[in-house]
Amino acid sequence: MTTVLGIIVALLILTLLILVHEAAHTLTARLCGMRVTELFVGLPYGPRFTWRSPRSGIRFGFSFALLGGYTKISGMSYQRDERLERALAVVNGRGEVEVGQVARSLDVTDDEAGILLDSLADIGSIEPCVPERGALRGLPTSFRTVARDARGLTVYDRGHDFGLEGSPAAGEPRPGDDAQAMIDSDLARTYDGAGFWKRAITLLAGIISNLLLAILLVMAFYMFHGVSTVSPYIAQVTQGSEAEAAGIRAGDALLSVDGVDVSASYQDVSQALSTAVASGRSFEVTYLRDGESHQTTADPAESDGSGMFGVTYSYTTVRYGPVDAARAALSYAGYVASAIVELLVPSHTMDVLQQSSGIIGVVMISGKAASEGAWQVVSLMAALSLSLGWMNLLPFPPLDGGKLLIEVIQAVTRRRVSNRVQMALSAVGMALMIALFVFMIGMDVSRIADGTYS
Repeated sequence: MTTVLGIIVALLILTLLILVHEAAHTLTARLCGMRVTELFVGLPYGPRFTWRSPRSGIRFGFSFALLGGYTKISGMSYQRDERLERALAVVNGRGEVEVGQVARSLDVTDDEAGILLDSLADIGSIEPCVPERGALRGLPTSFRTVARDARGLTVYDRGHDFGLEGSPAAGEPRPGDDAQAMIDSDLARTYDGAGFWKRAITLLAGIISNLLLAILLVMAFYMFHGVSTVSPYIAQVTQGSEAEAAGIRAGDALLSVDGVDVSASYQDVSQALSTAVASGRSFEVTYLRDGESHQTTADPAESDGSGMFGVTYSYTTVRYGPVDAARAALSYAGYVASAIVELLVPSHTMDVLQQSSGIIGVVMISGKAASEGAWQVVSLMAALSLSLGWMNLLPFPPLDGGKLLIEVIQAVTRRRVSNRVQMALSAVGMALMIALFVFMIGMDVSRIADGTYS
């Protein structure tokens, strides 16, 4: 039962975090004037269930491969080709075409025609013919013109108004349109047509959203749930103990032991008492009672001979104010960030991985967290959100950090990194991610075998 609960909770958490991440990309891209055509939770494999917004044109959906997600921003994957104009002219002339029709019209292979049409669809000049609702399977084989208002704005562009006179509908032929001018106009509203800073902000938006969510969740945890800490006041004094002989009572708070200040934490008290009692000689103890400081001498010779001072502390719940909660949340975010950085240091990589969990581990931890209460789920969500945010900042395509690195290289060199190179880098990055995924599953299985997750 715990495993089933863990699967459900883990999927809900990961789906929410991915949705927050991708929604931030979508919102930022649209605010920067870029066209966004899809927002999916899940990887683009197998059956996909979709719904298209009539207002923004964005196709929302999910697939059963829930461990991922993506936002499709126009102009991120199109391939520059001088034949794009001719391909668009064919679509404009017919309104709706099959890939084979374009191939025959341009005297190219079906694969080449498919690439041209995919590129035009990527920048929003045309759109694939897919179901408005329900399951989407495989790649589209037909494309059509997009609806535009009289100013040339598509459904993907903010401020469009299809109520204006002379606004052609989707799939309507428009042979008189200037294909090249249309492509140039569409490119200006894409990721590739935006400036460096707009592209960089769009890439960072998903990362920032996950980090902000995590910080807010940690703050909420500290402010409303609080943390369990050892009370500074003694809960019980053992009868016949060294502490009782020295006059210590329940409710007192130790301030110093044998000249060592112990007012900061329970760890200081424990260490100082252990050292003083082990010495076998008498020592001074300063304590607080009813708001006043007192001093006494503890003598092991007057105790029951147990070798213990004889005080017991209780736990108390401390709730933080907003400032302290924010400080604690930022400190935790920094701790997770340092662990991610150490992952890149070969000498520390295995140490970090051995302290991390894969998807099976997340399921096991989720089940345990859910059984312990809602606040433990909140704490787990914060940790996963931080990990997702910082991991996406790593400079490896297809992660956001890798895409940002490519943007920086292009800005510095003033040369475009070709699609072929970007795809090759993404393939290498994906291979590394899959290898890490499989490795972590292996570690999770071994931990289950040795009872670590029990």
